[in-house]
Amino acid sequence: MDKRFYPRMAWDCLRKNSRFYVPYLLTVAGAAAGFYILATAGDPAGMADPGDVRAIVRLCRVVLGLVCCGFLLYTNGFLMKQRGREFGLYAVLGLDRANMTRLLAWETAFTAAIGVGGGLAGGVLLDRLLLLTLAKLTERTYLGPVVYGRCLALTAGVFCAILAVIFAVNTAKVGVKRPADLLKSSNVGDKEPKARWFIALVGAVLLGTGYGIAIGRPALMGSVERGDILWFFAAVLLVIFGTFALFLAGTVTWLKLLRRWKGYYYKARHFISVSGLIHRMGRNAAGLAIICILSTAVLVMVSSTVCLRIGLESHLRQYFVRDVMCEFGSMVENDWDGLLDGALKDALAAGYHPGEMVRYTWWHYGWDDESVDTGISLYFLDAAGYEDMTGRQADLAPGQVLTTADSDTLQVMDTTFTVAGHLERNDDPAAAYMTQALGLEDPLLQEETQQLVVVADGGVIAALRRDVEDYRVGDPDYFCGYGTFAEHCVDFDLPAGEDSHECLSVIRQYVYDHHAHEGSFSDGSKDIGDSRGDLLVEYGSLLFLGLFLGTLFLGGAALLIYYKQVSEGYEDRQRFAVMQKVGMDRDLVRRSIHSQILLVFFLPLVTAFCHMAAAFPLVARLLEIWDMLDRGLFLLCTVGTAAAFAAVYTALYLLTARVYARLVGQ
Repeated sequence: MDKRFYPRMAWDCLRKNSRFYVPYLLTVAGAAAGFYILATAGDPAGMADPGDVRAIVRLCRVVLGLVCCGFLLYTNGFLMKQRGREFGLYAVLGLDRANMTRLLAWETAFTAAIGVGGGLAGGVLLDRLLLLTLAKLTERTYLGPVVYGRCLALTAGVFCAILAVIFAVNTAKVGVKRPADLLKSSNVGDKEPKARWFIALVGAVLLGTGYGIAIGRPALMGSVERGDILWFFAAVLLVIFGTFALFLAGTVTWLKLLRRWKGYYYKARHFISVSGLIHRMGRNAAGLAIICILSTAVLVMVSSTVCLRIGLESHLRQYFVRDVMCEFGSMVENDWDGLLDGALKDALAAGYHPGEMVRYTWWHYGWDDESVDTGISLYFLDAAGYEDMTGRQADLAPGQVLTTADSDTLQVMDTTFTVAGHLERNDDPAAAYMTQALGLEDPLLQEETQQLVVVADGGVIAALRRDVEDYRVGDPDYFCGYGTFAEHCVDFDLPAGEDSHECLSVIRQYVYDHHAHEGSFSDGSKDIGDSRGDLLVEYGSLLFLGLFLGTLFLGGAALLIYYKQVSEGYEDRQRFAVMQKVGMDRDLVRRSIHSQILLVFFLPLVTAFCHMAAAFPLVARLLEIWDMLDRGLFLLCTVGTAAAFAAVYTALYLLTARVYARLVGQ
């Protein structure tokens, strides 16, 4: 036999079944391209910066590989069902199992060459384009290699392994069936499945447990920790298994309940659609469950990452009361007012225009108190700074203080202060300002052991700090927690367009050049521009990842819907033709088709919306890991994403319904 016989025959098979294999090859190519791009993002020389984003990318790469394997196996099942008669004819004509295996091997080789090879080529080209997209989202320039050799090898290896598994499955299917069974396989009807109440009940329990974790777990959380992500994945797995069980068993039960509803079932369009769906739901339920899970994944990923990116500015303002926040301290005394005035003059000379300023000096001091397990924490603030923060007058003599403590005097070491006035613990603007300025995780004064103390000026704070230092030297066993430095601060905004990071650099340079260099020195200054750049990289990368994976999963759902509609269209064409011959008009055929598609098509969408609604509380709490606290914004992003997804899904419905109707009409 000519050595070119099997390659030619395999190529002819692919060409003659092009209406099925072209979408399949595009699926393989798209999956390979997506996997390659995701692999480059997680590569050390790739797009993602080190840290959380790269770890998330690598986890998503594993998930995508598993999803691609399952998805390609599932779509391959549609192809093999349509070719059952073809393989049966080959067997009748004399091709034995060994010959069939060689034929399938060549088909798999062509699929790998076209699908995987084309996917890698497309991935290399798209990688450059998506790199520009990521650069736009993060406002940074990425200079990676044009081709990632390791990623090419990894992608080729993964997808060749997947195609090898598909080849083994196809060989087993063709080899174990008799030629007569293969010839009849495309015409064999489905038996009516039984209503499996137990599986439906198990599915409901799994789904209810997953919903319970997603809804109830946030109420039990204290501060959100990264370990809580494990609870999220536990809920995800429970919902996935519950969804499969309910679609496999619950949909059959639901359709049989519709059949018992005589007012609905005994209408011509519903009678045909419901009776047909009951028989084929046994093999279609898994596909509907996959569509539902992919849809839910798109909703969760896109809504959460869009929320993070949109909420970037509000996140920054949780920690930046002003654009530039200067904070300096030293062990030796400096003329800090003079230093900061000189630094600000340099900033003006450099072309920067600081707005209204808040200048203050603060210091933290705490000690053990036997009556309070957690000890006492005092936050000292000078009167001028308090006035700048609140707009309230604080005329204090050196021995007087304003405090949240409920007493007439305040003893600190050997110094006794007279309380000239009491501050509101739950409604003091200075406490709110300092919470943001100091970057405290919890609001200042939230704990009863925390006190805010306003003193006459920075000199009082400096004297107290020296007393504590002297006491510690004389009694090394004395335990207290205190700030090594009294911090001298000035905060201000800049006009739009002025670089806060460069402005802070000018101020820092002046302070570094002119402060007394003896002893230790502290610099806790920060600016919103530098932090915005870091967050843009993190949130922009997450948005890129969410949109990229969301697009891949949406494409997978669309292809799955297409295969499902085309496969059912070929199956139903002859059946509707017979019904038209016995008197069923074309208008009733059309209405029956739409009734059937509506029943099945929107079931995954509605279920995905239910999953997203249940996941909302837990996802909102997990977003707090990235300091996204605005639930209203997340709700708007979720609703917007759901609306956009519903519009795209409806467009897919209209397109695939037209394909199905055209096939049946033929």
